[in-house]
Formats: sequence, structure tokens, C-alpha cells
Amino acid sequence: MVIVIRASYLNSLGFNGNDLYVDDHRCRPTITSTEVVFRFSLDTCGTGKESGEITRQSQFLLHVGCRMEPDTMVEIFYKAKENINANITGRGRFNAIGIAFYTSSSFSQQIYDSPYQVTLNQYMYAMVKLDRHDNTLDLFLDTCVASPYANDFQTRSYNLLRDGCARDSTYYSYTNGQHYYAQFRFQAFKFLRTHAYVYLQCKVIICPENDYNSR
Repeated sequence: MVIVIRASYLNSLGFNGNDLYVDDHRCRPTITSTEVVFRFSLDTCGTGKESGEITRQSQFLLHVGCRMEPDTMVEIFYKAKENINANITGRGRFNAIGIAFYTSSSFSQQIYDSPYQVTLNQYMYAMVKLDRHDNTLDLFLDTCVASPYANDFQTRSYNLLRDGCARDSTYYSYTNGQHYYAQFRFQAFKFLRTHAYVYLQCKVIICPENDYNSR
């Protein structure tokens, strides 16, 4: 693995070669007046396979990877810029249902800011509910998916909740399936290699109260 970074590029970001290292801090680059060069074999310096799509860390991070094709090899560079604030927007899927963020776990004060600007790792309190209070109906939150795109939850998506089961380690359900509303929280994150907006889409199932044969 050979990684060559222009010194002028690092200087434009306020860094120099002495600031850089890979996961193994002992693996340092060779520094010249024009270039910073890393050179190491693929089984050293903390190299590993990576499939992550989100981060809750705010820092300068230069992602370097190589993808092996059957007849060629291409190198792709990514840079996750430091971003103090991340933006998250709630979306509703059904006309009779709304989703909103709240300031705390009491769910007493709704947030009307659009976009709602938050910091990474901040707790996000969300409630999905029927627009009309109806104690004869129970709302079950089946799936909640996040995406960096407002109208595309397939290309790049991240599951907070799937088929009623939490998929994100920070996801916590306060209530689900017992009332005409569902309440949950998670810690704010952003998608790597894209803008700071995160869109949330939830699939909801509505059942008559005491319908024990329902989902």
C-alpha cells in the first residue's frame, strides 16, 4: 500500500506530515518538501476491511482505500471534514401520522426548527403519533431507516430499527405498540463522504386496541 499526499494539500487544511499516522501510531510517513508518503504492506499498520457507513466522531479523517477488481485496481480517497453540527430532518410516511423531534425524554416540548441543527452524539428524542388522539388504536413502529438523501432510502441507508428490532446500538424505545404513539431516542450521527443532512423514514403499523392476532 502506497499513499502519496501533496504537502500543499495538507497545508491548505492546516496540517503537515508530522500530524499524520495510520491506526498504528508507529507507522509514520516519509516527508519531503512536496509530498508525504506512506508505504506499508497490507497486513501491517492496522490495515483492515471496512464496511461502516456512519460516524459519531467529529475529527479530521482521511479515508484511504483500494478496491480490487478482476482485472484492475483503483484507489479511492475520501475525506470526512470536521463538522461540529449535524442536521437531521424528520419525515412522515402516512398522511394520518406525524413524526417530530423533542427536546427531552419527557416529550413535552416539540422542536419546530427546520433544519434542526444538532451536535454529533447528541441524544435525539422522536415521537411518531396519530394526528388525532385515538385510544382505540395502537401504533407499532416496525422499521426506521436513515439516509443522506431526502427521496432515496435504498442507495445508502442505515437501519435504526428493522422489523421491530433495534439495529443501532444507541436506539432505545420508550413505548411502542401500546398507545396511539411511539417514542424513542438515538444518538445523532452523520453519513461519511456526504453532506450533513440525515433524513429519517419510519414504517408504521396501526392496529385496533386488544387485537392480539395483529403484528
